Amino acid sequence: MAVARTTATVPRVRRGWLKRPAPWLLLVAPATLFLAALFVIPGLRILSFSFMVERPAGGDPAVWTLEHYQKLFTEPLYQSVILRTFKIAFLVTIADLLVSYPIALAIVRIRSSWVRAFLVFAVISPLLTSIIVRTYGWMVILSDQGPINRALLALGVIDEPIRMLYNEFGVTVALVQVFVPFMVLSLVSAIQTIDPALEQAAASLRANRLQTFIKVTLPLSAPGIVTGSVLVFILTLGSFVTPVLLGSARTLMAAVLIRDQILGLYVWSFAAAVTAVLLVATLVILAVYSRLVRRWSM
Repeated sequence: MAVARTTATVPRVRRGWLKRPAPWLLLVAPATLFLAALFVIPGLRILSFSFMVERPAGGDPAVWTLEHYQKLFTEPLYQSVILRTFKIAFLVTIADLLVSYPIALAIVRIRSSWVRAFLVFAVISPLLTSIIVRTYGWMVILSDQGPINRALLALGVIDEPIRMLYNEFGVTVALVQVFVPFMVLSLVSAIQTIDPALEQAAASLRANRLQTFIKVTLPLSAPGIVTGSVLVFILTLGSFVTPVLLGSARTLMAAVLIRDQILGLYVWSFAAAVTAVLLVATLVILAVYSRLVRRWSM
């Protein structure tokens, strides 16, 4: 008597979704949650708050409106604040680039390790000092009785002290010094990756130093230029301490305006609208930067 054998077909279970998450997901999860909790969620809250009506009696606004943005972009006072903020950020970025590029080039090309170490220390050491202390230092330097005005008066260049405090000039000069380290470090990282053989090849083709710099060194250091410029521009947009101490009511910047709206007038929704404008501008700049980085990496 033959015993029939039955074979049971075990269905295949798709276990793709049951697999353990990739190790890199576990590594980035804490940082992602941290950023979401401290940046993304508050940013969305600020954005929504900027579209709400401020109740005179206080409490959470409940009515949606575009009143704050209309006020921000139509009233001359607030228009001037936004335009001034972007103008100073642009000027600081350009000045930092012009000041920092020779320093970064010297750090990379100078053969003496002692000189290189001194330059690196000179660039980084301001970061070890509070920005408040540095700003007070600029208040002394740029004052009517400061060393600059005294030197110019002693040389007979001017007859009376030049006003360099509590205006855009003083704010711009101080911000340039504050953000030089960020630009220098970005440029150094880019210039270090340039193959010296390329410059030697340009020299062998009878290109002088200026031509070699313009056609070889400068284009190849473009990633560092863009990185440093984006970093300095964004940091300048949100600057607060330096504009408060070296500026005045006529040189208000966006961060100071936000402070005044919150602590002085208690208009939280309008302050949120100003913050949202800076936030959107920052995101647009970062999006353009990431696109440029992708293009260079291809």
